[in-house]
Amino acid sequence: MVYGGPGRNEDEEEETDIYVILLSVLVHHGQVGLCFYDSEDSSLHYMADTPDNHDLHLLARVIQEVKPQVIITSAKQERCLTRYLQSLGSNQHYKPEVVTYPYADFGLE
Repeated sequence: MVYGGPGRNEDEEEETDIYVILLSVLVHHGQVGLCFYDSEDSSLHYMADTPDNHDLHLLARVIQEVKPQVIITSAKQERCLTRYLQSLGSNQHYKPEVVTYPYADFGLE
């Protein structure tokens, strides 16, 4: 949460801007593909498909750095991702919202 912003003077009524980071991730055959959108600066960042182990250490590192409020994934996913997302849900200090979409929404068009 950010208070104020560039170009505002102190006499203006203080407004609250809420910035959100959305992360979309798919794990397939040991490869992790992801991108995230940062609403603070309207930027979209992506990571090309990259090998990761079954414990998803690379994905864990990305999530630790980016701290997305929402994680978007496919309903058809590898078990290691399901287990990882469940473990995030049991963390009292960080519980992102996990949104699952049908597999067809993740296909190439």
